[in-house]
Amino acid sequence: MAFHYIVEQQVMYHQEIPLLSASDIKLRIAQNLIQKMDQEPLMELVHIRHRKRQADINRFYKE
Repeated sequence: MAFHYIVEQQVMYHQEIPLLSASDIKLRIAQNLIQKMDQEPLMELVHIRHRKRQADINRFYKE
């Protein structure tokens, strides 16, 4: 499914961007998602994720 989307984008933009790569498409998707999110909710999601990761680290590396 992802490969299909990448090829579809490459075909669609072949005239304007002949060297469009999967990395270029991934970068554009990420940029669009970041622009759509407010910075405050984005940072809250990052903090929640970091708290969960720290809890897992603490749980598995108890002394």
